[in-house]
Amino acid sequence: MIRGSGFDFRDDVVINGRLAEAIDVVDEFTIFAMTPPNPAGFYSVRVVGEGRAASLPNGFRYLEPTTFESIEPGSGPETGGTPVTIRGASFTPETVVTIGGRSAIDVQFMDEETLVALVPAGSPGLADVRISGPNGSAIGEGVFRWTAEPLVRSVHPAAGSAMGGEEVVLRGRSLGAVSEVRFGSQRASLLASDDEELTVRTPAGAPGLVAVTVTSDQGSARLDDAFRYVAPSEHLSVVGVVPGWGSLSGGDQVTIAGSFPAGVDEVVFGGVPAAIEESRPNALLVRTPAGAMVGWVDVEVVSGEEGALLPGAFEYRPDLVVEAMEPGRGDVSGGEVAELTGDGFLPPLSVRVGAFHAEILGHGPGSVTLRVPPGSAGSADVVVTSAGRRAVLDGGWLYTQQPAVFAMTPPRGAIAGNTQVLLSGRGLSGVEAVLVDGREAPLVEERDPSLLAFRTPPGSEGAATVEVVLADGTLAVDDPFFYFNPFLPGGGWWGDVILGAVNVTVLDAETAEPVEDAFVTLSVRATETVYTARTNAAGQATVSGDGVSGGQSVHVVAENYSAATVQDVNAENIVVYLTYICTDPDDPRCGDGDPPPPPPLGTIRGQLTGIDKIADPGPGRVVMGIVYPTFGIPWNALRDPLGAPPSPMGANATIGDGPYALRVLPGEQAAVAFCGVYDQATSEFDPRWMGVARGLFVPPEGEVVANIDCDVRLNRTATVKLMDSPVPTNPTMTNWVTPYLDFGSEGVFGGLWRLQGRGEEFAIDKLPAFSGVLSDVTLTVAAGASGPGDGLPTSTVMDRTIRDISRQITLPSLMSPVRLTRPSPFGFGRVEGRRLEWEVTGPVAPNLQYLYIMDAGQENVLWEMWVPGDQNFVNLPYWPADAPGAPLQPGESFVLIVFAVDVIGFTFDDFEYRDLFYDRWSSWSINGWFLTWD
Repeated sequence: MIRGSGFDFRDDVVINGRLAEAIDVVDEFTIFAMTPPNPAGFYSVRVVGEGRAASLPNGFRYLEPTTFESIEPGSGPETGGTPVTIRGASFTPETVVTIGGRSAIDVQFMDEETLVALVPAGSPGLADVRISGPNGSAIGEGVFRWTAEPLVRSVHPAAGSAMGGEEVVLRGRSLGAVSEVRFGSQRASLLASDDEELTVRTPAGAPGLVAVTVTSDQGSARLDDAFRYVAPSEHLSVVGVVPGWGSLSGGDQVTIAGSFPAGVDEVVFGGVPAAIEESRPNALLVRTPAGAMVGWVDVEVVSGEEGALLPGAFEYRPDLVVEAMEPGRGDVSGGEVAELTGDGFLPPLSVRVGAFHAEILGHGPGSVTLRVPPGSAGSADVVVTSAGRRAVLDGGWLYTQQPAVFAMTPPRGAIAGNTQVLLSGRGLSGVEAVLVDGREAPLVEERDPSLLAFRTPPGSEGAATVEVVLADGTLAVDDPFFYFNPFLPGGGWWGDVILGAVNVTVLDAETAEPVEDAFVTLSVRATETVYTARTNAAGQATVSGDGVSGGQSVHVVAENYSAATVQDVNAENIVVYLTYICTDPDDPRCGDGDPPPPPPLGTIRGQLTGIDKIADPGPGRVVMGIVYPTFGIPWNALRDPLGAPPSPMGANATIGDGPYALRVLPGEQAAVAFCGVYDQATSEFDPRWMGVARGLFVPPEGEVVANIDCDVRLNRTATVKLMDSPVPTNPTMTNWVTPYLDFGSEGVFGGLWRLQGRGEEFAIDKLPAFSGVLSDVTLTVAAGASGPGDGLPTSTVMDRTIRDISRQITLPSLMSPVRLTRPSPFGFGRVEGRRLEWEVTGPVAPNLQYLYIMDAGQENVLWEMWVPGDQNFVNLPYWPADAPGAPLQPGESFVLIVFAVDVIGFTFDDFEYRDLFYDRWSSWSINGWFLTWD
């Protein structure tokens, strides 16, 4: 946005000498414009009008886009907290980092290439790292790995013989990859494992409690006093309980360690029987009963008439309960003082919020006062460990962040809407809506707290405000979104490379009116892809998404219309014209009706003289002059406006000197007269002199008088040589040469001579000298090879720049006709898998290949395709059942025509329908086949 005064709707905006795009002068004080590309740096902004200009020195800064290079270290535990260094480019103090969709903690700006941060908690596996800031957003895909460090919570049973050799089960987390288990210092034998359980055979050990340690590639874990070795004994005894504490409500699984040679009948905790789940000679696995009160109780084991009592062997502790944390939210920087309420908070006590332990300021059995550590934006679990017990308050704390938007990508989109836009920033959580010029955007998606995606609603050309509606208020995006109209008069494709969106406009080839409800897809699997759309009342649709980047194949189909395919195009705006196909005789567009009125013609008339230079031609022959108009392209050079060749017996012909008249299309042109001898018996005309009237501008329904004198001798000969003709290898083809005279803006004349043969050298006679009135005229030679009856296959080359005919004219090499390889063209080849393949042979490669499919009767064009010159195949889509007007049905026969073309100065990603005119082609080949649809 440019603010100032005195602006006019005709003003332009220029930055570093480059004109801005989508200029919208809102009023005399405000201009919206889209910046043109420029290198990084500060540049003046100029507003330029008629005879006036104003400049703002260093008014705009172009920044290098944010890039990501590396994160070190590249892994850390899933609990988070790992310090990392992130390297890239174009960082700022506002730059934020997300890892696996969660905000990194305490991001510190070191310089424009370095950030340091703490990793948030996450799920085991690879995670993307996204960098977002005022200079844009960048992502490193799968560059950080959260590791699942092993954890041992218990051993079952937790006692055994000092001689070892007993199977026990370790329970915990991430135990499947454990490679080593030690009881004390002795290594156990691994028997079986999965993520939550690990079965081992115990080593021998000295009587008493030992720690159990597990080790994997992801780290190690230790559980102290986890297993008690018991000395062999023949007498009933109890030496301990592992663990030696449990909940007052009971239900904990514990191990009674001792000697139980004759088995056990009963286990009693404080006078209350416990449930025995497993009995071994040195271990009893039991489920504790509920206790009467908090405190220590005796544990007694009864076997027959014998009993063994261990006084004060087990401690009943109050149940650990976490109820709430108040306040329930705070800034990601941490530091808030909060109170955790519940029951059973006993030492040793720790509280973890997200990735870090909180500072405990005070506690009692029913509450804990703590200082919240820094964290990642979003909800975080609160994990309490108290006296060996563990409780989790899921999502107990919400880390908040002041929201901001740093960048909007892309900053513009088509007026049809549906452009996917990404907002990068911070604190973008809990979004309720996105408004574009007050209209609610569909499909709002929170990717992570630094990235918000939405689809634009339809809009009008120009700048539109963008607002993000949050629970706590509305965040206005500083820069506007620009709507533009992707329409291109004349059809074709244009614009920037595809980066997130393809804008398709579909028009009727006859009326140029929009085609509504046309189906557009970017995939041959149109039944499976999400990249489809239907055109609106303006014939426009936008297909957008993360996967829409780089070259795309665009397919369009509509009811009662031909289909269109543009393959591997990398231009964001596509405009295609579809041909209306008559299928219903009652359709008003299909009736005979009145033919369209002829074009408004003009007249060239005058006196033709100079014919008397020709002596008496002899019996049956007359001296005649014939006058022709010039035309726009060579193929029309002998056609009058109504489509018939000029007749030697018409108003344009004279017997001897006399008046002539031509009915012509209006515009600038020349009139060319040939004077010679006409043989009445053979209807052949032998031209000997030429005359020309130039610089004629004929108005519609108007008349121009031009007298012509046949004063130019037709006595020059040009020798033409074809190169690399396919005729020697194809006995059905014949070489040919046709000359034309190019009068520049006045048009082209010729086509009277057509020389044919199987040789590659031809002599063109009856040419004028290129001097005098013809000094700026050039010779154009079209030449090639054609199949029987001038039919397919055919190959053509044109040289439009010939001035010197005194030397042999060697034409560029001919492009050999393409050869179909899939399917086989023989026996009505059946197209399988919706794929067509062909070969281009010879020294000339096309830069455009244009294909079209016609019905078997060759009455209607059913499908048009444009393929880059270096791709000798096309994949055609499987239309979904609800797509309108599939052009071919299974088993239907059709005709395929392939044009391989070398278009002058052509790039595939900047195409106009005008590029399909012959006057833009230097060489081309055509071939065709009858095939059957699969």
